Amino acid sequence: HEGEGWPAVEQLVGADVAAATRAWREETARTLQETVVAAVRAAAPAGFQVLLHADPVSYHCGADAGVDPGHILSVADGVVVPCTGGAHLLEPFAARAGNGTVLAANLTVVSGMGGSPATL
Repeated sequence: HEGEGWPAVEQLVGADVAAATRAWREETARTLQETVVAAVRAAAPAGFQVLLHADPVSYHCGADAGVDPGHILSVADGVVVPCTGGAHLLEPFAARAGNGTVLAANLTVVSGMGGSPATL
């Protein structure tokens, strides 16, 4: 299939299935994120910062996809965002960051996994 992004997903599986799957994935991700942050806060010492790997695009693959920047920064202290393709995925988090919010870029540096250590 030609194209990229959400239109390509809709083309592959149909708009209704794509929308239902995306809604389920976003709700499931949000619930898991809230549960994990609460569990870490309950077990960690005072002042321990909780950061989550976070990709704001819910149709991306991976365990960290589907993070709502505004919501997650209201429960976690910051995020680690996949930035191998550029810094654009950091932008929605940066727009909602407050004082003390940690924004970290995660870069693939292993050349066998698509990274390029020489060009960082």
